[in-house]
Amino acid sequence: ERRTQGGTRAASSAASEVDKRRRENGAVIKSQPMGRPDDTINLTPAPNAGYCLKENSLKVNGEALAPVNGVYSFVMPAEDVTVTAEFVVDTTALQALYNDVKGLDEANYTTASWVPFAAALNAAQSALEDDPTPAQVAEALANLEVAIEGLVIRGDLTLVSLYANLFGKMDPASYTAASWAPMQAALDNASALLANAGNATEE
Repeated sequence: ERRTQGGTRAASSAASEVDKRRRENGAVIKSQPMGRPDDTINLTPAPNAGYCLKENSLKVNGEALAPVNGVYSFVMPAEDVTVTAEFVVDTTALQALYNDVKGLDEANYTTASWVPFAAALNAAQSALEDDPTPAQVAEALANLEVAIEGLVIRGDLTLVSLYANLFGKMDPASYTAASWAPMQAALDNASALLANAGNATEE
C-alpha cells in the first residue's frame, strides 16, 4: 500500500486513527497516518487466525524491517512509501511438537500405543512438508497430542523370561498338585506375557 509524503490519501484521517492495511490472510496496522517526513511509524502485523507473519516479509519500499522489542518501525522518508507483508500458515506449534517427539524409540513403547502414534507422527510430517491449511495444521497437532498422551511404556520382561526358563525346568511330578498349581499359573502368565511382549506394560 502506498502513502505519499503529503498524505493526500490520508487527509481525512485523524492522527489517532488505526488504519488496517489489508493483506491476504492478515493485515498490517500502522500507529498513525503516514504523511510527514521524519515521523516514526510503528507497524503491527495482524495475521488472521491460523496464520503468522512470514519472517523478513514486512517491508517498506522493498527493505525488510527488523522488529525491536517486538515492534516494527521506520522513519517516514521524503518519498512515496509502499508497505508489503506476507502471511503464511502458522506451523510453529506443530513443528515444535514434532521435533520433540520424532526421535522416540519404538522399542520403549507397547505396539498397541505406538501404531496410532506413528500414524499421527507421519501425518504431522506430511502437513509440515506440504502446503497445509490452518485447519489441517490444527487437526495434525490435535491428533499428535492425543497419540502422545496415549503412549504406554513397554514393560521390561528380562526377569520374567529368566525366571520362566528357570522354573519351567522344574518337574511337576516332584510336587503335590496343590503346591504346584500356583507355580503352573505363574508360568502360564509368564508365557502369555512373553508371547505378547510387544504390548507388555510396566504394571
